[in-house]
Amino acid sequence: MKAGQKCKNCSHELKIENGIEIGNIFQLGDKYTKSMGMTVLNEKGEPMNPLMGCYGIGVGRAIASIVQDSYDDKGMILPASVAPWAVHICPIRLDNENVKELSFEIYNQLNALGIDAIIDDRDTSAGIKFADADLLGMPLRLVVSPKGIEKNEIEIKIRATGEVVFADKNNLVEKIKEMLVGR
Repeated sequence: MKAGQKCKNCSHELKIENGIEIGNIFQLGDKYTKSMGMTVLNEKGEPMNPLMGCYGIGVGRAIASIVQDSYDDKGMILPASVAPWAVHICPIRLDNENVKELSFEIYNQLNALGIDAIIDDRDTSAGIKFADADLLGMPLRLVVSPKGIEKNEIEIKIRATGEVVFADKNNLVEKIKEMLVGR
C-alpha cells in the first residue's frame, strides 16, 4: 500500500500516517494450559487444553502517545487527568520568609483538597524553575514572589495556552479549581 492509492472498498485516497502502539495482544496457544494440566471439555465432551491469550496496555506507551499529541518546543503539555501533579508551585526567593510561608501554605491547602501539587524548593533562579516547569508540563504553574505578595496576588500560567492570569491570594484555591475544570 502506498500513499495516494485508492481504497479497494470505498475508493478514497489512502494516507500514510505515523502511529504509536499502546497495547499488545499475545496468543499463547496451549503452552501454559498444558504445563498446568488445565483442561476443559470440548463440544464432544472430551477433555482438551484451552488456548490462552493475554493483553496489556503499557503506561509508558500511553503517556508517550499523549505527549506525541501534546507538546511544544519547551516540553510536554499534560492534561490534568494524567499529570502526576495538577499544579507546579515555583516560589521565587525562598530566602524570603513570606514567600516560603505562603508557598507551603498553598501547597498544603491544595493537597488537602485532593489537588495534587509539587513545589520547586530548589535554591536556583526563576528562569531555571520556569523552564523546568514547562519541560515537566503540569497544567498550571503558580509563581509566589515578593512582588506578588506585595500586590496580594499569585501568578498562574496555563501550560497548554501560555496564558498568564493573576489571582488574589485569598481566592486562589477557588480560581485553581475553576481553571482545572476540563483540563
